[in-house]
Amino acid sequence: MRQQVALGELWSDRVQDISVGSVPSLVMTGARILEGGAGQSLTVNLNLYLSTPAPPGGAAVDVDVVSGTAMAGSDFVAAVKRRVTIGAGSNSITVPVVINGDAMPEATEWFKVVLSNPSGGWLPSPEATIYIENDDFGLLRNDFDGDGRSDVFWRNLTDGRNILWWAADYNDQFNPGAVASQSWAVVGAGDFDGDGKSDLFWRNSANGQNIIWPSADGNQKRNVTAITGLDWKVVATGDFDGDGHADIFWRHATNGQNAIWWSGDYAARTMEQAVSTTWKVAGSGDFDGDGKEDVFWRNTSTGANVVWWSGDYAGYTNLTGVTNQAWAVVAIGDYAGDGVADAFWRNQTTGEHIIWWNGSYANQVRETTVSTAWKLVASGDYNGDGESDLFWRNGATGANIIWDSGRYASRRNVTGVTNAAWVIQQ
Repeated sequence: MRQQVALGELWSDRVQDISVGSVPSLVMTGARILEGGAGQSLTVNLNLYLSTPAPPGGAAVDVDVVSGTAMAGSDFVAAVKRRVTIGAGSNSITVPVVINGDAMPEATEWFKVVLSNPSGGWLPSPEATIYIENDDFGLLRNDFDGDGRSDVFWRNLTDGRNILWWAADYNDQFNPGAVASQSWAVVGAGDFDGDGKSDLFWRNSANGQNIIWPSADGNQKRNVTAITGLDWKVVATGDFDGDGHADIFWRHATNGQNAIWWSGDYAARTMEQAVSTTWKVAGSGDFDGDGKEDVFWRNTSTGANVVWWSGDYAGYTNLTGVTNQAWAVVAIGDYAGDGVADAFWRNQTTGEHIIWWNGSYANQVRETTVSTAWKLVASGDYNGDGESDLFWRNGATGANIIWDSGRYASRRNVTGVTNAAWVIQQ
């Protein structure tokens, strides 16, 4: 399915028009956009501006689309370098780029539109950046100080600063250290060393390097085995064998292979059953209460749903299918506090919500519908009451709200962050 998106619906910045003598400036806008679901393509119309109306013959420039952490062919449609002309008397033209959606939890990615060889104008800035925001989320626990309350890890996508909000409290912050390169992103979290505190797993999307920050502290970081095949993605973390150490579930985005790094250790990895890439991991949680986390899968073609008990294909159960692909599992947590994981579903088109208690369609309850401007960005037990909560962020206003126990009726405001460069990565 293909959608057209007007620039007015995007987060975008326009560089101030500048003319040098009688020569007008040519400026391209950047943008931020949610990637969309698997099988969807989204046309983003970027604006190329001329600071004065174009002279006879028009103003022209070469436009090239260049990969960054977002890759041509997988994250967006590759395009050949082309010449774009603003007609005489006009001062703008739109340049379309096409984003490929998916259902895989991942960090915000970016690519660039590069301008060169101008005529009829000059270039104060030769490039614009397009950010593709993740809209797929799995289970997020993240107790980095071991106090029984989940914390929130923020990353600035402009300058590389990082900030921790202890117990999701803006007034109780910790600076764990900056990481300037935007090739580095947090792709998972869990207690890999078994010390009762969650750790951060970082991956470099340019070279495949991996690093763990114990207790989310950059001063204690340690290198772990690099995986240079960039199609390998971390899609879930959880304690799949019940030994008190978090494990990492990897999936190959192209060939459908799967692997588990037990305790976050490459040397202790096992290869799991490969499955079609139409199957996407929605998240992990302990759906049967046996102390071992399970993997929730969703088929983006048929709408089928499956749980792999303890992360093992050999022990799986078919769940009730949901053929409408607008419905997605956006969080997994124990919202009832009964020791069994629940699945929180959202309709990405209408903003409707449903909770499957214990991951069961037969045991579901509808939750309040909210505007799709609100995005669910994290889940964890922020108040330490033994029930998972939902952290919502409004991409337009920067407002933040927590739904305690996953319920709208128990919502509470938390400090807003209006600077859209700050995103939660966990």
